[in-house]
Amino acid sequence: MDDRISVLPDEIVCTLLSLLTMKEAARTSVLSHRWENLWKYFTGSLDFDGSKTMDRMEQEMEISLENFEMSLKTIEMSLETERAKYINWVNKVLNLHQGQDIDGFRVCFDLDKKSACIIDGWINFAMGKRVRRLELDLIECSAVRIGQSYTFSLSSLRVLNVSSLTALCLRNVDMTDEVLAHFLSNCPLIEELSLMESESLVNIKIASALKLKRLELIICNSLKNVEISAINLVSFKYFGPRINNPFKNVPLLSEVSMGGSHWERVVCDPFSSLSGVLYQLETLVLRLDFEFSDRGCFTRTTFPEFLNLKKVELQVTAYSDQSILCLTSLIDASPCLYKLVLKLRYSSRCFSEPDTEAEEFAVWRRGKPREEGRSRRLECLKVVEIAGWVGNTSDTEFALNLLENAALLDKIIIDPSHPSFLQRRVSTCCWNAEPNVLAGARERAKLLETKLPPGTELVIVC
Repeated sequence: MDDRISVLPDEIVCTLLSLLTMKEAARTSVLSHRWENLWKYFTGSLDFDGSKTMDRMEQEMEISLENFEMSLKTIEMSLETERAKYINWVNKVLNLHQGQDIDGFRVCFDLDKKSACIIDGWINFAMGKRVRRLELDLIECSAVRIGQSYTFSLSSLRVLNVSSLTALCLRNVDMTDEVLAHFLSNCPLIEELSLMESESLVNIKIASALKLKRLELIICNSLKNVEISAINLVSFKYFGPRINNPFKNVPLLSEVSMGGSHWERVVCDPFSSLSGVLYQLETLVLRLDFEFSDRGCFTRTTFPEFLNLKKVELQVTAYSDQSILCLTSLIDASPCLYKLVLKLRYSSRCFSEPDTEAEEFAVWRRGKPREEGRSRRLECLKVVEIAGWVGNTSDTEFALNLLENAALLDKIIIDPSHPSFLQRRVSTCCWNAEPNVLAGARERAKLLETKLPPGTELVIVC
């Protein structure tokens, strides 16, 4: 077979290599003497993902601490060793890189303020390459690090040209209101802004980001005020303390996701934070903690109609004996709802088989659902997904209520695995249930087959 790629000019080969991941491109250096240096002109995303190492370390640390096999000082020394290896890896690649620009630059490892000078150097490198997407995911090892986040300094930023940025995603990176304002005023092309776990942000005002389409503010616990005027904003995600209505001018906003203590204000007084945008929303995601909050907000509130809402995702934490039928009041207020996703996280005591046969089948013997779960006909609802299914009274009641009122439903998907609400490392968000518990949940899901409307498909995820 002819090797047609090798006869191409270097410029075209480098363009093709840039379509691969950084690691894939680097592996081509062993193909021949000619290919040895071509990957160094890589212009794709330089992704330094150290999350697998962090997963392994955190698992080892948790086991060692539980068994008293490792002191905190030993853990810190182990972490410092891994940090040195990670820093050497990044520095080696950056020293070899010869391309003129890069699409993205991503750091993903536990690095704190002690590595500030090194991180500053990496940022200088990325900006010098006219990077378009900058991600600093300084995930922390919860066993050893508290309150030592890397901080963006305004003095160092002022000497950088950040005008090429279209996306800025920061996690465990601290910044002040002034630093954020500097970014926004000097990044005319910014389309995506994600800030997670930044403790110094207090007042955020977004008025000059004309191209901003996606905004995320996650666990920035000092926030008191947010004002958003962004004529091209499509998606807004917020999880944190209560804030007043953040929306000033967002004519294209269609996706909203909210959680934390802020959800009560959204649910109990819908017009306070969603006023002026209710009619334009097409996707709504709410994270609700029924373990510590008042479920009665749903039943006491008369929801305005979400006339264009097509998708609702409800991320619910609850006790196993709590009814969640109150959620139907929000569903009833969405006459055009096409897809409903329910992600359930029950308290640990329910991750087992039902205690008695009477408990398991009580809901099937009950006639109509509880009064609080009465729904109107859901004529547009076609797809329902329930993740974190156990098959207890709570989730079974909810499923039966939907099946009774969604006569035109195409598919209901039941997934017993434990869902993740915030995107974190694998080891911190997956529930490793006992096989017999998952098997029991799947068997109880099969009981729904007798309640399916004509033409509805039941899918049980294995």
